Amino acid sequence: MNENWYNTDEIIFQLAHELGHILTGDRYDSALYQQTFNHHALIEYKANLGAIELLLPYYCENVSANSANSSDFINLFCIPSHLTEDVTKLMLLYYKKSQQTPH
Repeated sequence: MNENWYNTDEIIFQLAHELGHILTGDRYDSALYQQTFNHHALIEYKANLGAIELLLPYYCENVSANSANSSDFINLFCIPSHLTEDVTKLMLLYYKKSQQTPH
């Protein structure tokens, strides 16, 4: 992780992404990581999903399901736009689960 990244607003998502690697159980094996583009892309994609799941509670706890907006979430945490569909799906799932959980 680069603490001197040119856009400091992106650091929160970067940190969540790195935590996503840990939480998904991905082991860093540079030979395997660089073996194929598809394997590399899958590892990064799983870390991105983990990052989104880590950040969702920080947004959703203050926003009702009816008012939630995936674009607002993406802008708030500087999430890459190619993850828009994933954000939308995970946000819907988050609210669905939170409605099923007794308060």
